[in-house]
Amino acid sequence: MEYTSPSNHVFVSYSQPQLTVLCIRSHANGQTLFGTRLKTFLIENNFPTILDHLVAFESVPSDVTHKQLLQDIYQQPRGEGYVVEIIQSDRPSYLVKIKTQKYLMIHRDGESATSPRSLFEAIINENADDLRALFKDDAQTLARIDEMENNIRPKYNGMIESVERFHNTHKNLSKKDFIRSIQMNEDMKIYLPLLMRLYAGEENDYKGFGMKNSKDVFGIYGDGNQLTTVDQDAS
Repeated sequence: MEYTSPSNHVFVSYSQPQLTVLCIRSHANGQTLFGTRLKTFLIENNFPTILDHLVAFESVPSDVTHKQLLQDIYQQPRGEGYVVEIIQSDRPSYLVKIKTQKYLMIHRDGESATSPRSLFEAIINENADDLRALFKDDAQTLARIDEMENNIRPKYNGMIESVERFHNTHKNLSKKDFIRSIQMNEDMKIYLPLLMRLYAGEENDYKGFGMKNSKDVFGIYGDGNQLTTVDQDAS
């Protein structure tokens, strides 16, 4: 079974709580039923309530090739994807998962589509508009994108402005004095690597720096492989 709700989702947003039956497994013989066989079992054994919560499924026409099926699912604009039962006459059937392009683009490394880390990276990498296009029918996700952009974009632009202004003000100092001026400024200490690159006449990778220092600069906790949260008070 799978429980979903507005506050309990990974990729697709839900407007109300619901419980969905995906399959059942016999404790006696280990047999698993899903799809048509599960529906038949529930009807024959008079389980109307469970039947009402059965996950939707459909049969793939025999003239649809595996390649066509993969392409069709990959290009679908909504949803996470499908679990497909591969049925062969000479061996037991088995299940495979096929994900949509949207899912593969957004949901990676254990991150959910609307996790702070995923949205943060999209904003930093200037992919917010692409995200909005992917989720154009998902009002909740669009709101999360807007909230994250309103939180992160001013901080990111402010970081660049502060670093370049400080460099322009102190660039004529000796290297030793330039470093000392950074170390004496509590707000600029974290930007030492960026400032030293500018001092050396090199270009800065502000995006890379922001990703690496997301906690201290933007209040984004996590590195893409763990739980993430947002500190709205980070400056």
